[in-house]
Amino acid sequence: MAKLRTILYINSFSEEPRIDIIKEMLPIEATSIRQKGDQMIVNGVDKGRPNKSSCWAFEVPEIEITDIKEGLMPLLTKLIPYKDSLNKIKYHIGFETYISLVLHIKDFKTPSMSLNRFIIESLADLGLELDFDIYYE
Repeated sequence: MAKLRTILYINSFSEEPRIDIIKEMLPIEATSIRQKGDQMIVNGVDKGRPNKSSCWAFEVPEIEITDIKEGLMPLLTKLIPYKDSLNKIKYHIGFETYISLVLHIKDFKTPSMSLNRFIIESLADLGLELDFDIYYE
């Protein structure tokens, strides 16, 4: 069994990041926002250091999967109508944009990790990178 969290991150390392501009350009409600310089808190734990970047994030609820496509497809489908906004956020305003796949694998039951043409082309069209975090439990 594997569980997957799929998260869209929009980050800025600039001194005066404009997280508010993301709210104006992307009509999706963030599941979390952090500001550069604020205390870093991860899963309710204070890490004792400031955030190095400002971040706007949208997370799809965790699901059990047999293939990572099951977690990627709903998020990509939601983002495709906002292609122009995402590309403007990345290329004209200078934010870093990527999708993080956080995979928790139990009993070494690894899911299929194939990326079909639709996924690859959608990631490219949206200007998104893909990050994998894999944990065995």
